[in-house]
Amino acid sequence: MSTEFTKKQVADAFKDLVQSGRSGAEAIGMLNSTLQLATASGGQLDLKDAVEISTLTLNTLGGEVTDVNDNLNMLLRTSQRTQIGFKDLQQVMSSMRGAFTRFGETEGVRKSSEL
Repeated sequence: MSTEFTKKQVADAFKDLVQSGRSGAEAIGMLNSTLQLATASGGQLDLKDAVEISTLTLNTLGGEVTDVNDNLNMLLRTSQRTQIGFKDLQQVMSSMRGAFTRFGETEGVRKSSEL
């Protein structure tokens, strides 16, 4: 994996993913997508923000670690096609997570097949 980030930054991102409650294997599975998000944001996000958004998407939208890349791509496209910035999306995701927790939905948004 080639990246614009230093080894220390990548190691810190990995550590932050693990500290968010992910296993080492899950953190490795999320790392590349997280690095790509930070890069694709064109400077709007630092790596710490990208880690937070990656974990928020998984915690809020649910799914598996393998879904993180698709979730992040969806957020990237949303940001590119609208006037909504990454920080705004991050704030919305954080608010959604709080609402789901208060209403007992801790696994994120239910898939339509589960409704």
